[in-house]
Amino acid sequence: MVDVDNNTAISLEAVQTPNRMTLQKRSQSLLDHYAQLFMERNTTLKALSDYVVADGYFAKKPFVDALCH
Repeated sequence: MVDVDNNTAISLEAVQTPNRMTLQKRSQSLLDHYAQLFMERNTTLKALSDYVVADGYFAKKPFVDALCH
């Protein structure tokens, strides 16, 4: 989370990124994995903010589509 009023960032959770073999077993891409994390936490995240800020890597169709459904 980013608190723009107090110029600080707050870590809500840390999740280990799975390796390539684990993703292949799940039939997931890395973007699918990250989108799933957001969707599993949707209620909590929406209660905190209506906005998502991410770097350009996440501006790809599979990730954006997953979050917009």
